Amino acid sequence: MAKLIRAEDQIEVPDRLPVIALRDLVFFPYSVLPLLIGRSRSVTALEEAGLDKNLVLLVTQRDSAIDDPESGDLFRIGTIARIIQVTPLPDGTSRVMLEGLGRARIRRLTTKTKALRATVELLTAHEAELDGEVPANALSLTQTVASLYSEYTRLHERIPEELSGILSAEGDRVRFIHLVAGHLILPALDKQEVLETIDPIEQLEILRQLLTRELEIMRIEAKLDR
Repeated sequence: MAKLIRAEDQIEVPDRLPVIALRDLVFFPYSVLPLLIGRSRSVTALEEAGLDKNLVLLVTQRDSAIDDPESGDLFRIGTIARIIQVTPLPDGTSRVMLEGLGRARIRRLTTKTKALRATVELLTAHEAELDGEVPANALSLTQTVASLYSEYTRLHERIPEELSGILSAEGDRVRFIHLVAGHLILPALDKQEVLETIDPIEQLEILRQLLTRELEIMRIEAKLDR
């Protein structure tokens, strides 16, 4: 067992977890989202998690077209998530509400069983801002990212603008980073880079660059639509 320290709680994480492979989606700590689960291995992973601590490891596929991913088809870093609710649907799939808890690295992946299972280690034991004085560049970068994200939500048709108000830069900085990254509509590879970066200041700089790039594209598209 490893102890994961979060902004508002602490969680004991087992060394082995069932794995659910995700297509074109990177799940972040602190995100609470529903997913549709239908592939047999993923369904079995859900069942195994339900018999233990309701914890799974969500890992993104390198190629979303692969139906039955093996070890080399998955990124090695994913997000430990708690299963909140499972709702079976008439078509045989399940709608699963999940809460992202923290990040983990796959040390060993078992692919010869009904469900994918991984031996894991925490990427970082602290998914929360460390106590102490906050560097000035972290404060300025956080405000910059918050401002850019506010404009991003205003210009992006698929993101509710009120999200920019909910994701306050005044709270825990690590939580803020993960929530902003989780609500960006970007290629999985871009979001995976944020997920795999441990230093919050480096994460903020990546988010600043991604948001600046996306805003430039959206501004050009807005001009062309006039």
